[in-house]
Amino acid sequence: MLNALKDWNIETRLVEELKLIKDAAPPVWEIIDAPHAAKTLAEELDHKQYLSFPLRYQLEAVISYGWLSEYNLDMKFIQRLISIPEPRALALLEHVFDRKERIYRPLEIFDWTRVKSNVTGQKIEDYCVFLRKATITPTTIRFTSPSVEYSNRILRNWREHADKFLRVQFTDETQSSKLRFHKGASNDNIFTRVHNTLTNGINIGDRHYEFLAFGSSQFREHGAYMFASDNDIKASAIRKRMGDFAGIKVVGKYCARLGQCFCKL
Repeated sequence: MLNALKDWNIETRLVEELKLIKDAAPPVWEIIDAPHAAKTLAEELDHKQYLSFPLRYQLEAVISYGWLSEYNLDMKFIQRLISIPEPRALALLEHVFDRKERIYRPLEIFDWTRVKSNVTGQKIEDYCVFLRKATITPTTIRFTSPSVEYSNRILRNWREHADKFLRVQFTDETQSSKLRFHKGASNDNIFTRVHNTLTNGINIGDRHYEFLAFGSSQFREHGAYMFASDNDIKASAIRKRMGDFAGIKVVGKYCARLGQCFCKL
């Protein structure tokens, strides 16, 4: 390795004191995420700082793109984030996302002024909706800020649950094109990645998004819709309301019929 770097005129320096710490989870997740086995609420509130889902999602979005490093975020940052009004906190994180620049000193974002949210308090037309999106590559997953998109029959029928819908798309690592499969090359890992995501769903904070359906446009773009089921409404109940397709035994035709409900009409 050193000889190869030397051939390219790359200077190297051996560091004897460098140590590799295994299984060192970033502290931010221990601060904002509830543990799998909680003790008592009072004990948890002593050291946990819970964020509302919109704030938790937006923080995940800027981390997923690397604009904020999860290793640079600590309790002080989270406490500052929840100490200010939520619209202001969302606006700051959205601005970090829109800048598309790495912030090396996270606390400096609280000094920004004249920052306005593109989502909170914004009015949109009745035929539009704010929708969140996850882009899934073979090695990672990235989330984007909520954006205005044309609604469809499903989103209009469950407009009060619009924030629980998630649009997902599978792309290559550059996110510039769809997944491509090459003859003669093993695609098992890519197929496994897609299968596991659609089967197991996606966890964001305290929400679990499960596969809902996909329309013809999502199918062409290697995408689908997911929904965060709860006690009020579940993804299976939404599919049931789409129509009775029990007589359709062909998988492709069945999906196409479901997809008609997502047409922008």
